[in-house]
Amino acid sequence: MWITRLFGLVALLVVVTGEICQDCLNDAQTASNLTILEQLDKVLVAGKPQPPPPPARVLPADDEVWKKCREKGCMLSWAMRYEDSQVGTYYVPPRPTAASPYQSLSDLAKWFWFRWPQVSIREEYFDFNRAWGIGHALEELGVNLYADEYEGGENRVHSVDHKLPPDNPYHDIPVADQKYKVNDKTYRATAASFSFSLNPKDGVIIGLNRESPKATGKQQEPPVPDDQMPELTQFSDVAWLSWDDMVKEKNGDLKNIRYLISVLVVNRETVSVVLRASGNRGWGVDDWPGHIFEDGSPEMHAIMGKSRSFQEGL
Repeated sequence: MWITRLFGLVALLVVVTGEICQDCLNDAQTASNLTILEQLDKVLVAGKPQPPPPPARVLPADDEVWKKCREKGCMLSWAMRYEDSQVGTYYVPPRPTAASPYQSLSDLAKWFWFRWPQVSIREEYFDFNRAWGIGHALEELGVNLYADEYEGGENRVHSVDHKLPPDNPYHDIPVADQKYKVNDKTYRATAASFSFSLNPKDGVIIGLNRESPKATGKQQEPPVPDDQMPELTQFSDVAWLSWDDMVKEKNGDLKNIRYLISVLVVNRETVSVVLRASGNRGWGVDDWPGHIFEDGSPEMHAIMGKSRSFQEGL
């Protein structure tokens, strides 16, 4: 209907312009308007923009990446078999211990990390079946497959963010303006977010969503400079402090960690290492139950040496 009306309007204008004296047709503005009317089809039928190019395909890790990850993983595999005091001397620079300097929940608060209330965590985070698609895997591993939000659930979902939580009276302050001090130095919030579940009974830690300070800090306006990033920055430290607290709450065994599970592996280098490890064995990257890499194998070391696996091992 609107097209009919539009062409009717054009026809009316043509009739009217036919009554304009010929001198007026020499007027530049009038001639310009008539030119636009003659090209209405070009104005109305604009071409659609080109779709964005697809991301480059992830290929198996090259020799440089593979060697780097293997060496890190080999070192970690060795370190896990010795005392912290022995391992610390191999750090660069050497340290008195390989243990993390963060040993208390107060360290989280000191570095502006906040636990979000359960009611403020996204509802789908509690659904390991439909949202995360790992319920069948947990069941076959013989561990509980429900969040403790539900009856019979053993997995407590945590969300620890590097910004003020909803129950803080000042949480409406823009992230870019949220600041804190440590040892008289001012730092900025980064909006980093670590979501994970802990199950001390079955010995399971599941990393659900991990957005590091380095990644989210660079997305802020203005970006958070490197010298204002928190020193407590690794998922492993945040998860360990939460694990330590929950185990003590339930009078459990701190060392009862049987499974570390990563969900949503999207880091391209991590994917490339997994592709090469699987290709070395003639495997594809298959759905559950997938494949097992033996402890001490080059493939196991390479996967362990990738950043997040490395952090969790530490």
